Amino acid sequence: MLPITHGEEVTRRGILRYTFLTVIASFSLIYFTKLGLVYIIAATILGALFMAEAYRVYYKKIPSKRLFFISIIYLFLLFSSMLMNRFFLFVASFFV
Repeated sequence: MLPITHGEEVTRRGILRYTFLTVIASFSLIYFTKLGLVYIIAATILGALFMAEAYRVYYKKIPSKRLFFISIIYLFLLFSSMLMNRFFLFVASFFV
């Protein structure tokens, strides 16, 4: 609906802005929870890929449908890294 009411440029700018805020929010979880190295690496790599695709949508004016699918994969892998991180902490607690 936003491209119809405000135009494609405003929509692309909003996509870039909200993608940046999503990546920042994923990094803020590192400070507020006990997420370790697995999550930090995953958040860094996935955040860079997600932002790169958002920049492609904004500057190269490609269709944003691909970014939608990448966002689903981004969230799935990010949540999976949270689970893997908790699993590794759980297993490591037996050896300490």
